[in-house]
Amino acid sequence: MKILMKGKRVTAFTNGEEADAELTHVVPFLVEDELKRIVGLYEKPADWAPFALVDGRVVTGQNPVSSTAAAKALMELLAARGAAWPLGHLRPNNPAAKTRMDPSKEKELF
Repeated sequence: MKILMKGKRVTAFTNGEEADAELTHVVPFLVEDELKRIVGLYEKPADWAPFALVDGRVVTGQNPVSSTAAAKALMELLAARGAAWPLGHLRPNNPAAKTRMDPSKEKELF
């Protein structure tokens, strides 16, 4: 089995955040522990802090409050690589953005 994140710096929900959310006895494993074991390059600041990491083409966010930081990191990564907006027809400043995506456009994503 190939680990896609092997050798990449990553972040994810911390053991402390799992404990705060009272999930440590609900989930089958703690993400922080598994990433440290499998990937080895797990990083985190304080619990519940917004935090995102970019390593190559891998973008990870620590927790729900990290979604904005992760989204901004992804947009910067795409811009730096000269990538076009993947959903140009749904670009936020596009008046058509309020409509549903045309199913025929889905193929452009993949």
